[in-house]
Amino acid sequence: MQAENFKVEHIEKIIELYESCVGPAMTKFLSPESVLKAVQNHSVSDGYRIGSRWTMHSKLTFREEHPDWHVVPSFNPNFDPKDRDSERYADAQKAGQLFEKKSLEYLTSVE
Repeated sequence: MQAENFKVEHIEKIIELYESCVGPAMTKFLSPESVLKAVQNHSVSDGYRIGSRWTMHSKLTFREEHPDWHVVPSFNPNFDPKDRDSERYADAQKAGQLFEKKSLEYLTSVE
């Protein structure tokens, strides 16, 4: 979905998917309206540090992908490089992939 087509309910669903796949997280501190504005202004590539069940430093990010510049929600576990060989990191990566898959399926279904 392109940035200009996002609505508040899309952001709310993505936050819900984040919580179910990689949470619990501090998503209650996210304003869906503020996230939507940032997505539409193309200014959320660094993401929101809201944590996950692995680390409080995990991020919800949105990136734009070519060829049509669709916005793709993603999960950045944001682990310290020295911890990236751990089983916890592998688990976080798998959960992040699930979140991204479910988010894309959702966004595709509402386009």
